[in-house]
Amino acid sequence: MVVNLSMDNNSQNNKRIAKNTLMLYIRMVLTLGVGLYTSRVILRVLGIEDYGIYNIVGGVIVLFSFLNSALTQATQRFLTYELGRNDRQGFRRVFSLSILVYLGLSIIIISIGETVGLWFLNTKLNIDGNKIVEANWVYQFSIIAFFFNMMYTPFNAAIIAYEKMSFYAYTSIIEVLLKLLIVYLLLLIEYDKLTVYAMLVSLVSFVVLCIYVTYCTYKFKECRFAFYWNKNMFVKLVSFSGWSMFGSLSVMAANQGVNLLLNIFFGVVVNAAMGITNQISNAINQLVLNIQVAFNPQITKSYAKGDRKYWETLVFRSAKASYLLLFFISFPFLIKTDYILHIWLGNVPPYTVSFCRLAVISLLIDALSGPLWMLIQANGRIKKYQLIIGSVILLNLVLSYLMFYLGYNPDTALVIRCVICGMLLIIRLVLFVDMLDFPSVEFCKQVMLRVILVTLLASPFPLIISQYINGVAGLVFTTITAFISILLFSYLIGMNTNEKFFIRKYIYNKIR
Repeated sequence: MVVNLSMDNNSQNNKRIAKNTLMLYIRMVLTLGVGLYTSRVILRVLGIEDYGIYNIVGGVIVLFSFLNSALTQATQRFLTYELGRNDRQGFRRVFSLSILVYLGLSIIIISIGETVGLWFLNTKLNIDGNKIVEANWVYQFSIIAFFFNMMYTPFNAAIIAYEKMSFYAYTSIIEVLLKLLIVYLLLLIEYDKLTVYAMLVSLVSFVVLCIYVTYCTYKFKECRFAFYWNKNMFVKLVSFSGWSMFGSLSVMAANQGVNLLLNIFFGVVVNAAMGITNQISNAINQLVLNIQVAFNPQITKSYAKGDRKYWETLVFRSAKASYLLLFFISFPFLIKTDYILHIWLGNVPPYTVSFCRLAVISLLIDALSGPLWMLIQANGRIKKYQLIIGSVILLNLVLSYLMFYLGYNPDTALVIRCVICGMLLIIRLVLFVDMLDFPSVEFCKQVMLRVILVTLLASPFPLIISQYINGVAGLVFTTITAFISILLFSYLIGMNTNEKFFIRKYIYNKIR
């Protein structure tokens, strides 16, 4: 009887994951479409130089955001864990304490940004003297936007813990409409477009913060702030954050640090290419993040309950779904990158094509690692994990500097990223055997081998089509054949028997 009840609960959880994934997928399509359109218009309106300045200056404040990223991981983990134990009072305490920590942290980061950050901006970055005043305004508005984004994080973590993923879809509609409004206003304004753009982006961040606060306050009584202080809980939160901080710092160095190196060695034009690449890769990566956000609460809750069989199943499915859906979206883009960028942007900055392709390849490799990261977060024993993984990630910065110093091209940094992503996947699987008794060999057979076979078998026909048909017709036929091939081989080879049954049943129920 208990077994049947457990199976029934897991079935309901699977349905919830499928529903949340669908809602987040709709959100991704919406934000992706608007993001691609607005990026094109903003690049044309600002120009390559100003667009590059915005990306590099905005990246300076991101250098200090690793503190926020670490606390985000800690807050989300502890809130979800408390719900998994059905401890509502514990949830309220963690939430209230995290608000206090975020307020204190915001003061620290803004202080660093207004001292060390300003010094770095005005003395170290390669920015034309005529643009330095505008760059400083962009920097100030970036700090403001960062503060708003940081303060909404506890509310975002609460929504994820409660698995209210449909809220993201509704909020995204408002957010993308505001971004479209920014584009329209930039077309009307005739002066200082760069500063106005930075100001409007920070204003959108404020609106999103207000929406999150309002929704959580009225939807969940546990999210109503009440002053609470507990030294032991604070130590746990900060200790978990401390080790996450090293990992976040490593990721920040691998991304924004390399972006700064590109500026120092090659100038703002290459930063514009990297800015476009980041826009595309972030938009595409939203698919993986959406899938993993849908799975993450259930992985943490099932781990808190001690349901090992279920969380192992979720990790396997999440990794496989992340890769296959990302491959489904990105493969036509990989084949037709130059043509798509030409249609989208018209004037494509140098290195953009190679940057984009390499960035997407690194995302495909990293998609398999996401669920493993979620599992170690649920476990909480992150010291050894973060020290090893963070140290390897830092090789991105070290090796990129070495290659640039030796005279290699800018796209070498993206090649290094792809290699290190592959190394990280292998290292995680080896670590988890010892730390969690994780079935890494089975993961290689059931996940990695299947997605590799799907990739190899689904690729040839679309590639052949792209060689013989050019222009719009070539893009259309390549995309259609790619979609059909990936869907076919994903079902035949990518899925096991249980997953095929679940997909058939889910589709049948939706049609009925």
